[in-house]
Amino acid sequence: MNALSYLFFIKLKNYFKSFKQNISRLIVLIIFIGLIVVSAFSAKGGTSASRDISELYSILFALYLFAFIAGSVQGLHSGATFYTLSDVNILFLSPINSKLILLYGLIKQMGTSLLIGLFILFQYSWLHNLYGISFADILIILLCYALSIFASNITAMVIYSFSNHDPQKQKLVRFILYAFCIVIGIIIFLPAIAKILTGKSMIEAFVLASSAPVISLVPVAGWLQVLTASWIIGNKVMFIFAFIPVIIYLLIAVWIFFKLHPDFFEEVLLATEMRHTAQSNAMMGKVAENTPQKIKLNKTGIHKGSGASVFFYKQILENKRSRVMLVDKNFLIYFFITLIFAFAMKKIGIVAVFTFSVYMMIFSTALSRGIKELAMHYAYLIPVKPAFKLLAIFMESILKMTVESAITFFVIGLLYKASASEIILYIFARIGFGILFLAGNILMEKVLKGSMSKVIMITLYFIILIALGLPGVLLGILLSHLLSVASAVSFIFMISFIWNIFVSVAIGYLCRDLLQYPHA
Repeated sequence: MNALSYLFFIKLKNYFKSFKQNISRLIVLIIFIGLIVVSAFSAKGGTSASRDISELYSILFALYLFAFIAGSVQGLHSGATFYTLSDVNILFLSPINSKLILLYGLIKQMGTSLLIGLFILFQYSWLHNLYGISFADILIILLCYALSIFASNITAMVIYSFSNHDPQKQKLVRFILYAFCIVIGIIIFLPAIAKILTGKSMIEAFVLASSAPVISLVPVAGWLQVLTASWIIGNKVMFIFAFIPVIIYLLIAVWIFFKLHPDFFEEVLLATEMRHTAQSNAMMGKVAENTPQKIKLNKTGIHKGSGASVFFYKQILENKRSRVMLVDKNFLIYFFITLIFAFAMKKIGIVAVFTFSVYMMIFSTALSRGIKELAMHYAYLIPVKPAFKLLAIFMESILKMTVESAITFFVIGLLYKASASEIILYIFARIGFGILFLAGNILMEKVLKGSMSKVIMITLYFIILIALGLPGVLLGILLSHLLSVASAVSFIFMISFIWNIFVSVAIGYLCRDLLQYPHA
């Protein structure tokens, strides 16, 4: 135990010393702390809530449930790991009890889970303004989210140990997971539909259904919802008791894991190697696709396009082979989250929903096939003008964001009873921001690739996107005041779209030789 304590605290000490040696990490830390401080001080004074706190409980239940299920499903594929490759090399060969090594991994993973959930702190301002929560409340929400991630990782390890290399057991686990989701859907949707039939609005019905007492029985997500709610309402006794089922679940999961495999080293070794490879590729700027273990060979070759257009048809074919047409599962997740936000913000207006959808599009754009294509060496080998290749590579991304924007704001426009012209304007404005985000990625690839750490590049990425898009919004506001435009919001969106397209074309022209020579 002394050896593990020594290793843990030495690693923690070296982590803090790395800020002194790596100035980019220190800059990112200062920016991060500054953003949290700005978020905290931007909240309005007082604790009065403008919306029902039950809405927040429903949102948190959905967040905890999604984190738990998404993490648990990993157990069907690669499992989960609490270790780095250096931990494997040091600990797995040492004469230390495997249970103590697992305890060391659990403590490390809890810290990692807290780091994953730090984005929640940036939501404090609007959560405080809408629901009147305090900063201590947002810290408890962060803790519960970390617990949901932590529980999902342990569950994934148990599932992987139980079903690894056994198709029948994997089918059984899938059936249990599907049944779990169906049961939750039934206990939420049926009462919600019944309440809608009695005259409740849709949002009221789903809030009441997803915050009903029966939800507290849902493993992990329901328990964490009770834990969060008991803290917010000030019931400290219930808060303490709400920890009991979570702790029991974690202890039982660890016990089952040890019963299945007392020597668990082999079970986590593969997952550790896979994570290390993914992290190494990310640090080197490489992008790897998730390759299925079983591949059915049917047709080969692209058979369409010539020159630069081959990139477009190649990406369309890759989508088809991935069972993706014009929208994928990432869009469905972002769309679902945006739709929930639209229901919650219905009294505030559609502009807030548009802003949120644009914010969510930053992440979907960063995962687009066009961005991944720039990391492939094939993009430099085709003997076509670099500008044509650059345009062809991002055509699939532009088509995809056009379809996604149309679906998103057709549904949200109907929800907010917007006119047809307003819906079209929102769609075009969102497309304009999407193209601008693609241009921002091209600019990052041209100017900053390989010149600094990945962490500071991500920070600068957000700063650059804000710097590129904000002038268009400010210009629209200024012109709408000077010209005394009747429909100021529509005018601002129109000017913003024109600005975004202009800036994107300018960036594309300045970076047109990006694919002339590969980066060293």
